Amino acid sequence: MTGVRRVKLIDVALAAGVHPGTASRALNPATRGRVSPETSRRVLKAAERLGYVPNQHPGLPAKLHGLELELAAVCLDSSWTRSSHRDLSIVS
Repeated sequence: MTGVRRVKLIDVALAAGVHPGTASRALNPATRGRVSPETSRRVLKAAERLGYVPNQHPGLPAKLHGLELELAAVCLDSSWTRSSHRDLSIVS
């Protein structure tokens, strides 16, 4: 992913001319009613134009998204885990 920057909420907000909190509310179907229909349309249009993809794990820093999977892989590769695998379970 050299040279490619992920489109962030702030980018959508700037493109739509709104505060990031307003952009967040407009993009979330559960809170969209708190934003005027015109503002929602503007934000949704900017998000689509920029190729915005919502964060699937809000509140979790992007660099940690795959950490659980990596940790599980390390654990599954250890000799301790091989002898104790029946005690492990996957939590999602």
